Amino acid sequence: TLTRETGETTFVAVLPPEHSELVYVDKVESPQRIRYSAELGERRPLYCTATGLGLFAFLEPARRDDLVRTLHLTRHTRRTTTSRDLLRRRLEAIRSAGVVVTVDEFVIGAGGAAAPVYGRDGRLVAACAVTGPTARIHAGRRRFAEAVRRAAAEISERLVHPHRLAQPHVRTR
Repeated sequence: TLTRETGETTFVAVLPPEHSELVYVDKVESPQRIRYSAELGERRPLYCTATGLGLFAFLEPARRDDLVRTLHLTRHTRRTTTSRDLLRRRLEAIRSAGVVVTVDEFVIGAGGAAAPVYGRDGRLVAACAVTGPTARIHAGRRRFAEAVRRAAAEISERLVHPHRLAQPHVRTR
């Protein structure tokens, strides 16, 4: 799993229709003593969390633009993006990269990397994220970005081809 590979807490989050905050729907806690944690069902902002930005950037353009116009951009830390123009540019950069890494934007001392997960119809269904203490996320940002991008792609592939989950693994000599 992604937690085993990175040593950090992993989350899957969705953006319910007609909502402007993500909801955590699955997680695997880091085995490390100092770790980032949140409860399933908790809501988080889209514009200043890795998981949120991992959803926000990949929304359909009309919904994304509507949210950029209407979200209340509250400053949580000195690194929180509160400018709508900067947010638009940032979302474009995230879409181009296919992954986002944040540090100290929602909570000082925490950061994460996230990537989009797509369903059978090719539409965004969730975001997959790795989260942890700032120092570890910052030091491993490239490794975490690649790991979460790979994990999100694997989840998307399994959602597109669910029959592959049912096939037993056969070892050959």
